[in-house]
Amino acid sequence: NLEYKILDDGSVEVNTTVRIAPNEHFRLTYGAKGNSQLLLNYGFAMKNNLEADGSSNDFLEFSFDGETIVELKTGPKDYTYGKFIKILEQTFGQSSASFEEEEEDDMNAFLDGTDDGEEMDIYGAASAEEVAGDTEQNEEIESELEALKKLKQSIREKLDAYCCKGSQLRDRLKCQDGSIDYFSSLLVLSEQRCLFFYLLVVEKVGFLLEKKDLSTLKQADDFNDLPIDDDDQSLIDKQ
Repeated sequence: NLEYKILDDGSVEVNTTVRIAPNEHFRLTYGAKGNSQLLLNYGFAMKNNLEADGSSNDFLEFSFDGETIVELKTGPKDYTYGKFIKILEQTFGQSSASFEEEEEDDMNAFLDGTDDGEEMDIYGAASAEEVAGDTEQNEEIESELEALKKLKQSIREKLDAYCCKGSQLRDRLKCQDGSIDYFSSLLVLSEQRCLFFYLLVVEKVGFLLEKKDLSTLKQADDFNDLPIDDDDQSLIDKQ
């Protein structure tokens, strides 16, 4: 119900866009900002900081090699695929250009092919028998699986580094008093949710590379410690 503009002298003019009733709050959009930005600049955070398409405005700075930082965020594949590729490439110790030229098209086709539940061979349309008999292809698959294993370990280490998690985080979120402690807990939740999201991605891609039945993929037990509601759980599963 407000709009603002910056004047030539650098001052800010704020005007109402509708009639404001007595005791009604003033409301002004902050734009699509993550909880870290909202908390730092405005002193609050949002529980479900999502866009209509399910993409999150929150992001998490992640680095596997300690040098290259990737801003991870959750959401549909259009928002997450490129991020996943960038953190996966760090486990190979390759440059972004070389990795994407050699692997991105195959990985993208692989993930696209599994969107409808069908398994697609990332290395071509070879049968299971042909792949098993091809030493070079087996080595490529083993290399991919080893990279996923390293990435999985790195994600878990980052999750373990949080001093506030599980039941402790859940208890802090119960006190919805608008305090900095509560808003800080929302920020921690959004970061852990992001890490769990990519942990599940790693698990699923590993299963598909090994041609395992996805119905046997079990969610990590510690995922149950993430204090999210059923709607958010369904959203993560869908993504």
